[in-house]
Amino acid sequence: MNNSEKLGLINTMIFIDDDADGENCSCVKVEDNKINRDILCKVGFDSEYLEEQDLIKKGSINVAGIAFKYCDWWDGDCFTDKPEEDEE
Repeated sequence: MNNSEKLGLINTMIFIDDDADGENCSCVKVEDNKINRDILCKVGFDSEYLEEQDLIKKGSINVAGIAFKYCDWWDGDCFTDKPEEDEE
């Protein structure tokens, strides 16, 4: 599975909250459930990794650090590459 496919799988999850201000994004949460854990496992991040990295908190999983391995932007709805700014 290539990085684009991995990012596509991550973006199939329902994001429930984020901590982002347009420039910095420290957290994007999904519900901690079997479906999301299965998706993360397919991408290469098992439950042991999630626990070791302290990504599970109060029934949710912070997937920002995982997703940013495959992209560089959170647009508020999904992970993607940062849009290029118009050059003048």
